[in-house]
Amino acid sequence: MLDTEQVICRLLDEAVAAFDFESGVVYLGPESRQRLLHTCGEWKGQAEIGLPLEQGRRYLGWIALGRRCNGLEYTPRDREGLQEVVALIMEAISRQSAMGEAQ
Repeated sequence: MLDTEQVICRLLDEAVAAFDFESGVVYLGPESRQRLLHTCGEWKGQAEIGLPLEQGRRYLGWIALGRRCNGLEYTPRDREGLQEVVALIMEAISRQSAMGEAQ
């Protein structure tokens, strides 16, 4: 079984590579007490696109991605694609959590 944090770090690394981002960052925890989990590339603190990481109604954190290496703007389709990836990963984490609780 994969650790939840490992899955989220892998999501960031894969998104940065797939969407040609310069960098990305993942924060975990409640909004008032978030902690940096992982960065990929040279994160400069400027998010071009960001999405919450949510499991059902539970807020787990936030993923943010920097500029694209090729300088192109993000399209609505890019955002939808990233949302689909995040949703799939969060579903996998949800199933992992349910399996852990059943044991």
